[in-house]
Amino acid sequence: MLAQQESAAKLVAGMATDDVEEHVRARVRQLRFERGMSLRALSVTTGISAATLSRLETGRRRITVTHLALLADAFGVDAGTLLGAVPADERPRARDGRLWDPIGPQRTRGRRVYRIEIPPGGTPHLHSHEGHQWLYVLDGRVRLVVEDDDRVLRCGDAAEFDTWRPHWLGAVGRTAQALVIFSPEGTPLPGGTLVQTRVFHQDGGGA
Repeated sequence: MLAQQESAAKLVAGMATDDVEEHVRARVRQLRFERGMSLRALSVTTGISAATLSRLETGRRRITVTHLALLADAFGVDAGTLLGAVPADERPRARDGRLWDPIGPQRTRGRRVYRIEIPPGGTPHLHSHEGHQWLYVLDGRVRLVVEDDDRVLRCGDAAEFDTWRPHWLGAVGRTAQALVIFSPEGTPLPGGTLVQTRVFHQDGGGA
């Protein structure tokens, strides 16, 4: 923790502009999403209340050196990772081995888009967090488990679901790639639903 605080103290000058602080907020949201952590879970890890974390992420409260150090320590990254962009060849994988590649600006509000690389195998470990997710399989086969609903999506298939429902993704046979649209506010795409898992098959059918 001390090393993280020292690193944060050296780098916090870079947060003098709103643009940099906005980047930090976006990185925190992205890392929390990648790890499937709710605000409550991050609160337990950092000691920062869930209400304060929500205000930090939405810009209703400024991020301090202490906040930066606690968040970096909770995510297992250097404070500089929260402050600056990570080169493409140095992007860290999540603990489950997935690689999340943001497409477009990393916003703290509104929908965000990711291209994810999912390694094969693994035992389902369901997690939940606020939001709504839409998934489109770009390559390979993806196993999607949402509560008791367990199915395999093929290239061209899509699904959407409320991420408060315990869920898990895994690749079948070999590494798979998918496009993910995530709404932190929990707003589904037009025509979507917050209750059921909707699956759209390449042939145009739905389930």
